[in-house]
Amino acid sequence: MSLQKVVFPPIVAVFNHKGGVAKTTTAGNLAACLAALGYRVVLADLDAQGNATGSFGILPLPPVGAMDVITGRVPLDQALLPTAFPGLSLLPATTQLRTAELELAAHERSHQALREAFASQSIADHADIVIIDCPPSLGTITGNALAAAAAVLLPARPDPYSHEGLVNTWHEIKRLRQTANASLNVAGILLTMTGDDPTGGDVERSMRAEFGDQVYAHSIESDPKVTEAAQLGVPVAVLDPDGGAGAGYPRNWWRGCAATPATTSTLWPNPPPTARRRTPCATGGPGCPDCSAGPTSRRPGRRSKPPTPTVSPPRRRPGHSRKNRDSAGRR
Repeated sequence: MSLQKVVFPPIVAVFNHKGGVAKTTTAGNLAACLAALGYRVVLADLDAQGNATGSFGILPLPPVGAMDVITGRVPLDQALLPTAFPGLSLLPATTQLRTAELELAAHERSHQALREAFASQSIADHADIVIIDCPPSLGTITGNALAAAAAVLLPARPDPYSHEGLVNTWHEIKRLRQTANASLNVAGILLTMTGDDPTGGDVERSMRAEFGDQVYAHSIESDPKVTEAAQLGVPVAVLDPDGGAGAGYPRNWWRGCAATPATTSTLWPNPPPTARRRTPCATGGPGCPDCSAGPTSRRPGRRSKPPTPTVSPPRRRPGHSRKNRDSAGRR
């Protein structure tokens, strides 16, 4: 099957080489927000830890899941699991992902195994959009996710180590564009776990200066409700829609996903007709009862401009060296 002739739904990989940046939380909440708007969403958990699977109350990990689909052992429709949220299906992680590097090493086109599996299994029949939760490493599984994706969303904490990891991740994505997926776009950078810490504020300003408008204006606040939501097996946007994190994800769903339903989207020029696209109310505030997906930053009658999908190198301010960034972090 020629992959060039296959019509894929928008596939968005949520990835950062640095762990502990709310990557899984972002993937799960983004998927739930899109499902609340009426889109058929598949959340693919490719992390061997299975946190995205567990965050929807599916524990222990099931015997059949993502790795079986990638290797062709099980059809996609037999591996997908329904969730408590209409329109949202889960392609769960399994313990087999721990040996994925060895298993895919014998594959003739190991970096294209996921994309070929999605093509042969007609992923478009099951989803209007696919969200992939990637492991925090640049191994074979992450390579497969980025080779299959139309865009990558980068969650990042405003701290010195995460900042350095983000720069490394950015350049790795640029390298992957040259070797595996020339059409891979960057949906943007979503700052997570923000707060009133002065050091974090300094690093956040540095990140915004370096990456420009690739960094979303809205950030996700540090919130203890995120842990509580994970324990209860629900997205924090559902558990506490008025909270710092719960209100942040619905505000970012349309930007955090490069496949925004805006008709100007370069990745999704023709939104699926089955989607229930409701116009936000005039308030659009946290917990608004008239908005199906909770808060939003748009007002009726105004089309929001999607993020510019580019992978240009981060901008450096004059005299803004690595040494200066480290000094800002220590302050």
